[in-house]
Amino acid sequence: MAYRFYIREHLFVVRWQSLTLEDLDRVATQARLIRVQQRRDIIYAGLQGDGLAEPDADVRKGLVPRAVAIAKTSKHYHLVIDATGMRASVHRSIIRGLMGVARALQFEEVRKARLFESVRDMLEFDPDDLPASIDTLLREMDAAGVLSPEPDRALARQATRPYAVVTERPAAPDDATPGPGAPPDAPRGAGQEPRSGA
Repeated sequence: MAYRFYIREHLFVVRWQSLTLEDLDRVATQARLIRVQQRRDIIYAGLQGDGLAEPDADVRKGLVPRAVAIAKTSKHYHLVIDATGMRASVHRSIIRGLMGVARALQFEEVRKARLFESVRDMLEFDPDDLPASIDTLLREMDAAGVLSPEPDRALARQATRPYAVVTERPAAPDDATPGPGAPPDAPRGAGQEPRSGA
């Protein structure tokens, strides 16, 4: 399982467990669908903990355009590094390097990117734009399993509190069709709720 995520209205939080180009494409597609459904730019937050392995050369090469695709849908593009010790330093240096590459390629969207050390800090950045109170969002994210970087602990919480919005992977663009209430020119999948399970 490469990632877990939580969606509430225009808030899209992804707990990365490993980075693959396929999963980055899925997340970018889901970000576009949320933006269409909500008719507003989203708040994206990517969470990186101790368990996230350093991306390989192919992923690093493809990461910048995919990150930019997500940023184009976003009002806020947040990265939360809740790793500890040396792993946190590695994550920060990789992100700063990728942001430097994006700036050199003149991707203006990268200027939206902000680094935080905790999910609470990230939520406190613009609390008036959140779909619910910070405490409510933290409770729901905890129940959905995205606050914990440890997969087993997260899945145990999800099993005991299944009320939160939680899915393993978003619907792929090929198997999604516009739902009721979606504008006629909406991309495939607009107007539908994200599917649960993978």
